[in-house]
Amino acid sequence: MSRKLKVVLLHNTIAPYRHILFEKLAQLCELIVLFCSEKPRHRDWEIWPRSYKYNYKVLPGTSPLEFDFNPSIIGEILSLKPDVVVIADYSKPTMMLAFYTCRLRDIPVVYWTEGVEEPQDILGKLAKPVRRSFNKNSDAIIAQGELTRMYLMSQNVPPNKIQIAHNCIEEKAFVEASDLYRVNKHILRKEYGIPLNHTVFLFVGALIERKGVKILVDIWTRIQDTEEKVYLIIFGTGPLKEYIDKEIAEQRLKKTLTLDSGRSQENLIKIYSISDVLLFPTQFDLAPLVLNEAMACRLTLIVSEGAGNSHELVEAGVNGFILPREDVEAFAETIRNMVKDPTKLSGMGRVSRDILLKRCSSKKTSEGFMKAINAAYYGHHRKKA
Repeated sequence: MSRKLKVVLLHNTIAPYRHILFEKLAQLCELIVLFCSEKPRHRDWEIWPRSYKYNYKVLPGTSPLEFDFNPSIIGEILSLKPDVVVIADYSKPTMMLAFYTCRLRDIPVVYWTEGVEEPQDILGKLAKPVRRSFNKNSDAIIAQGELTRMYLMSQNVPPNKIQIAHNCIEEKAFVEASDLYRVNKHILRKEYGIPLNHTVFLFVGALIERKGVKILVDIWTRIQDTEEKVYLIIFGTGPLKEYIDKEIAEQRLKKTLTLDSGRSQENLIKIYSISDVLLFPTQFDLAPLVLNEAMACRLTLIVSEGAGNSHELVEAGVNGFILPREDVEAFAETIRNMVKDPTKLSGMGRVSRDILLKRCSSKKTSEGFMKAINAAYYGHHRKKA
């Protein structure tokens, strides 16, 4: 039996949504995850306590303006002597230090990216030589989806160097818990004051402009007075919470419930389970996991093309619809058509789960990572031979 490869994975922060991937990956290789920091200042994530089922370490260092600087990464790589190093991101000083240390020490590198286009901000333009170096000199590249793969190819990355591994969630937890909650759907809806015979639309996300929150309000104001049996839940926190509360207080936004997202996955799954449709008019999201979560909980999806993973998760008319980012009337008309046939709507939700488990399970994603890791390791040593 061949030995498991020793893999160091460098990640910017302890993100709760990554744990399932790292735990699955740890079953396939000897994994050590090195985190540059515990969590970003703007995230209210529940990190401790948890028993993570993989080896990890938070590196000492600083993160001015979230530009992680952890000089000890050089010593960590030299002392751990990994077979392969996976680097998530190129733009932070720590990632650059790790990349060039590996190149100098002849250690195979896998670059993990979610990018879908060339950055247009000043920092993105300044970092272009670094980005090109990562693309050119990595032994393999993990792309989070088809849009990322196409972007990499537009940057002259050979297709055989790219392995797609979609972002994933802890789908088993979502599936099992949501099925239990759905058994008591009528009781849970009553607790929130939502009629059982209404079609419930759900928005989940930060209440910020980029997530399309004001577009969401515009969509709903076109629906609430013409469709009798509809209800909207807005599940999230952020700067636009006050704006939404004012719209509700002044009766411009009706048949709407707002809930603080908090930090409980259990509450999140409960809200998914009493809902029928994810309504997500985001302006830009690389690969929002709310789509995965909603699909695991058997929701139909109405999303904008601003969701980078929408074309891989949503089949038009099968489990949902993808609409232009700011086309309020297209969203409203799609909702009107959906509520005419609740039975079809329910069937589309069941298909959502099937699509998710087939295409984006945590097992499939971890296997995609291992394909890239093996390609980097064995390809690197074949070149040396």
